[in-house]
Order: sequence, then structure tokens, then C-alpha cells
Amino acid sequence: MPRLSAPVRWSVDRSVLPAVAASALAVLVLIAGPVALGQRPSHRFLLWNLALAWVPFVATLVLEELDDRRQRGGRSVLAMVAVAVVWLLFLPNAPYLVSDITHLNSRSPTPWLDLARLVSFAWAGCLLAVLSLRAVHRVVRRAAGAAMAWSVVVLATLGSGFGVVLGRFSRLNSWQAFTAPRTVADEVVRLGNSGRTLAVALFFGLLLLTIYAAVGAPPPARPARGADQSDEG
Repeated sequence: MPRLSAPVRWSVDRSVLPAVAASALAVLVLIAGPVALGQRPSHRFLLWNLALAWVPFVATLVLEELDDRRQRGGRSVLAMVAVAVVWLLFLPNAPYLVSDITHLNSRSPTPWLDLARLVSFAWAGCLLAVLSLRAVHRVVRRAAGAAMAWSVVVLATLGSGFGVVLGRFSRLNSWQAFTAPRTVADEVVRLGNSGRTLAVALFFGLLLLTIYAAVGAPPPARPARGADQSDEG
């Protein structure tokens, strides 16, 4: 039992089960709905987009493990920085699934099934984004305090909104920050000069931040036991 309880406790602490459940529901709607109607599944590109949305969540699982090692005296700061960079670059892929609702076709013979498919993937993406933000929030709060943690969350969500715009309008991928940095920089400048584009980016950033603040933020850190006891005394 101890061998079983430890992985279960770890997955509960990291909210792995809700992430798996939301993604499984999305995949089920994608495949089972059309099959039940005798059709071939459509919008299969959503599977790839969902896989990319998992990258920031997995990155934060690694980040929290490295932070646990650091607190036990391990030297993992450089590894944590590298993982944090991966998380930040791939974070826009999670809320990007919301923008895939643009593929809804009102002339489809099954518009409600299409809507259910797109919304389920959008929800899975938002949940993965929120869970990864929560993990980073915890790590930064332990290291630098609540104010710095919230600052990182706000900047990450707003930056993620611009990342969604880069993906949707410029068709750029996260890894191109390494493979084609000049192209990315040029597109950032081009889109940054468009007020309409900035408004879309701000919408996605504030959408993610609002969802996070409403349902995703971790509870305030508890004071140490010693402090409680000294106050009581």
C-alpha cells in the first residue's frame, strides 16, 4: 500500500488526474461522437494542439520536483531556469485551444457536435494552463514571496495572450524562438504595431488571468507552526 499511496498522493498534489480527465473527455468527444453517427472524426489537428498544451503542464511537474530537491539542499537552480523557459515558451499553446473555436462551421451537418468538440478541447487547454500557472505560483512564492509570485503570473498570462496571437495570425510555433529567432522578432514587431492585434492578445491574456484568479490560484501560504504557537503564548 505505501508504494501505491505515494504516487497517488503525488498525482493529487500536482492535479494530474483533473488534467488527464479533461483531456480524455476532449479526445472522447473527438472520436466517439462522429463514430456514433457513422462519420470519420474531423478536426484531428486538435490532438496535436492538445499535445502541445501538455508541454507546459509537464514542465511544471518537473519544475516542482526540482524545487523539492533545491529545498533539500540540491543544486538544481540552472535546471529550474531551463525548465521555466520551456514552460513560458510553450504556455501559449494551452489557451491557444480556445482560438480553435474559429474553426466552427455553422453549415456543418453536426454543428452541435462540432461545438462540443471545440469547447471540450478549449476547456482542456485552459485547465492545463491554469494548473501549470498554479505550480509556478507555488514555486515562486516559496522562493520569493506572494507579491513576486503574482507578478510572474500576471506577466506570464499577458505574454501568453501575445503568444496566442503569434500562433494564430503568424502561424509560429513555440520552438521557433530557438530555431528562427529573427522571424519571431520580426513578427513580434509587426503584430505589436497593430492595435487590433494587441486587443486580441490582451483579451486572451486577461481571459486566462481571470480564470486563474477565479478558480486556479493556490490558497495563501499557512504561517509556520512555531509562529502560531508563539502568538497563542
